[in-house]
Amino acid sequence: MVISQRRLKWQLAVFSDGVTRQEVTFVLENITTTFFFLVTFRFFFMLNERRKVLSTKLFYLCWPAIVNL
Repeated sequence: MVISQRRLKWQLAVFSDGVTRQEVTFVLENITTTFFFLVTFRFFFMLNERRKVLSTKLFYLCWPAIVNL
């Protein structure tokens, strides 16, 4: 996973409860990414139900790569 300089700076800054800003950013990015892909794949399901199985397989095959971006 590539970490930008901005994220490295954030990693050094710690909140009072001990959670780093980088962890919070990572969680927010995952929520945003998950929402985007769920909406995208739902749109494709609506376009053509015959492709639903293929799209689902591709989604689950690509999911580890998507999360680790």
